[in-house]
Amino acid sequence: MKRILSFAFGLLACIAAANAQKLDPIQWTLTSDITKVPAGSSVPLHLKATFQEGWHLYSLTTPKGGPIPTTAELAENPAVKSAKLYQPPPNRQFDKNFNLDTETFEKQVDLPLTANLAPDAKGSVELTANVRYQACNDRQCLPPRKKTAAF
Repeated sequence: MKRILSFAFGLLACIAAANAQKLDPIQWTLTSDITKVPAGSSVPLHLKATFQEGWHLYSLTTPKGGPIPTTAELAENPAVKSAKLYQPPPNRQFDKNFNLDTETFEKQVDLPLTANLAPDAKGSVELTANVRYQACNDRQCLPPRKKTAAF
């Protein structure tokens, strides 16, 4: 009987892990209204996340001791001298998953990003944002995930 129960719990754990891997409730895009700029200019970008119903992610400034805060940066590129990421004010509220106050975004978030091009940047440049985040709903949290979005 113990073997059967042990097997059943093991099987349930595998099924739950497989289902968690299939969940992908956050989609990222990187866009800009500007498609041509001279070398040495700044390019305003929008790193946007769109969420499936009921899911949220944590802000860039989420307090320590709880969920994984969202991080994002432009991938290294010789055409980019520097970049700066901003965030709108997050929702601050008690999170029962972590038993503390957290900062979240729900439904969608637009993280403005400014890329300062190098003075010697030439030709067409592809910019890629690297994002790391944790998505949760009111019943579960997914493991931290890394994604990219390109413009």
